[in-house]
Amino acid sequence: MCRSISPDDRLSAEGCEFEFQVLGRCPVGYKGYIKEPEAIQQVRKNQPARKTSFMLQVEQIFASQGVRCVFSTAVGTALDRHHHADGIVEFYGEVFKVDATKNPLKTHGGDVDVVFGPEEVENPLRFVTQLINVFVERQQRASRVFVVSMERPLSRRVRAA
Repeated sequence: MCRSISPDDRLSAEGCEFEFQVLGRCPVGYKGYIKEPEAIQQVRKNQPARKTSFMLQVEQIFASQGVRCVFSTAVGTALDRHHHADGIVEFYGEVFKVDATKNPLKTHGGDVDVVFGPEEVENPLRFVTQLINVFVERQQRASRVFVVSMERPLSRRVRAA
């Protein structure tokens, strides 16, 4: 009975149902802790026969721009349970961990790149925009790291010359 369930338990149960509706369930399920890279590989190799409409819409938005995108569910796996990612989205050789939630107060998920809720499911372009923003931030960060790492070796070469 719902009355015997605490508000936190109810929110958790609603969140799980939301994850299943939006992302489906990965057929491999949970088989204990595994490190994140192996958990991502496990998710890639074990996808359901059919993707959800939300996942297909996201992939289609990328495809309409000529970008290959693969959206995989991780619901119920070690990646979900231990690394807090309900799914992964891959494009341009990058992996983005995503977390589906009905909790409006959850705006970031620690290890995950994008937290999304019902608003993004209703408007998948909003979700894609969030993913692209994270991609751009990564590229900018990588450029800054490259520039900073190159400054020292170049300055040493100039002094030596």
